Amino acid sequence: MSELNLMPGEQIVLSLNEVVESKKPSHRTLGIIIIIIGVILILVYYIGIILIILGIYLCIKGKGGSIVYSTPTGRKYVLTNKRAIVQGKDGIIRQVSLFDSVPMLRNVRVVSESVVNKAQDGSWSKTTAQVERGDIAFMENNKVEMEFNNVENPRDLVNKIENIVKNTGW
Repeated sequence: MSELNLMPGEQIVLSLNEVVESKKPSHRTLGIIIIIIGVILILVYYIGIILIILGIYLCIKGKGGSIVYSTPTGRKYVLTNKRAIVQGKDGIIRQVSLFDSVPMLRNVRVVSESVVNKAQDGSWSKTTAQVERGDIAFMENNKVEMEFNNVENPRDLVNKIENIVKNTGW
């Protein structure tokens, strides 16, 4: 990332990486696919039996639905005490003044996010938490000038922006 050129008296308040959510098939779905491939391969060779057993195991132990993954996009959202900035690999992509724009919440939703960790003893643990995600649109003259997409705790971020504007006295 290239360096931001901060104005005199400007300080970085917050910096977030942009992420995109994508759905991938669950273990149960993969299990069913493996069973189908196994049945086809059983006609060809005995490897199909092993695949069928693996597929049945995944169906029994797996969970249904889809697994949602968050993937960084390479963009960064930066909030200073004067500006909101979308920064890319080559510098600033877009920016708005906090004093000329109004932050608005959009597409707010609660998602379940899981984190899997491996302990030093080799065991695995999974932690699941409910997280609020949403978009923040920066409006100027009834028009969206810029957005922070898919940010965690968007209500807290909008409150922080409103406090910056209120406490700066502009």
